[in-house]
Amino acid sequence: MSDSHTSAPQTSAQSPDQSHSALVALRKMTVAAPPFLANRVVNQALRKTDSPQTGLRINLWFWPALSGVLACALVWILSSGGPMSSPSVVKTYALNQPYLIRLDLRALDTNDIAYAEIHLDNENIHFASTQFAEVQSLKTLSIAWEQLLDKQYLPIVVQGSRSGHSLVRVEFYDHNRKLMTTKQMTLIFGEGAT
Repeated sequence: MSDSHTSAPQTSAQSPDQSHSALVALRKMTVAAPPFLANRVVNQALRKTDSPQTGLRINLWFWPALSGVLACALVWILSSGGPMSSPSVVKTYALNQPYLIRLDLRALDTNDIAYAEIHLDNENIHFASTQFAEVQSLKTLSIAWEQLLDKQYLPIVVQGSRSGHSLVRVEFYDHNRKLMTTKQMTLIFGEGAT
């Protein structure tokens, strides 16, 4: 035991010159990996420069860019509405053929609506019905809201008799005959349309 006590103070009491020369010798030595570890060291170095940084860079811009594109697409879809949302939507229809126009009622605030009026603006267009022939001469039809309560769409069947532009306008009124909202669609009838 006394030998161990005497040897410990001797190692810790090395001269500064010896410590310095030992450090200089260690710096001059080249350390080489054993042959079985050489490939692992090279592969690890390659992995650090390739995939993690590239994957990180892609993730930094990919998800925000994708969400931005999807948000723009959603805004475009919602703002375009449907065929009855604005008068600028123009379709071409063949003459003397009945066409069904479906007005989406789900988008309306139906709390105060009492009835709907469908207006055809000129002689180019008229209502078409095989069951009720008398509606072909009318330019305005009124429908009580109770008849539309269980329906998602208001069906309007029209037919063009002359070439040209026509406007189909649907007005929704409350019980006091106050206009609540209007939906309209411009149609073009022509000889060569399909």
